Amino acid sequence: MYEMIEKSLFAYQDQMRERERIKIKLDILRTEMLPKSPAMTGMPGSSNQGDKMAEYIVRVEEYTKKLQIAYDKTFREMVRIEALISLVDDSTLRQLLTCRYLKGAKWEEIAEMMNYSEQRMYQLRLDALRAVSNVMDDRK
Repeated sequence: MYEMIEKSLFAYQDQMRERERIKIKLDILRTEMLPKSPAMTGMPGSSNQGDKMAEYIVRVEEYTKKLQIAYDKTFREMVRIEALISLVDDSTLRQLLTCRYLKGAKWEEIAEMMNYSEQRMYQLRLDALRAVSNVMDDRK
């Protein structure tokens, strides 16, 4: 019943994972650009090295742009979800929603932090999703 709401709330975590994937790829590309070992032969290097370096620079620029776009998307998702959560009346539900959907904590961790049993946590989860659903309905 609340799968669509939960999927919408998880959008921030999805964006964070995508951003991290792009960052890792960019780090790999930057590492590949570093010279492997200096040529000690005194012979001139091949012209292919310059072409390869130019290709790396282009790829690094592409991934840098992708990373900036990912940061922007992540920020927009965070603001959207924070706005939804802030409209939930119950402070306990707001805390639960923040921990789960913005901080990415597991239900077991949230239950321990909030001193609730796991069974009670799952009941509160439904209450929280119901509250978000009501907020979303009110905004229509």
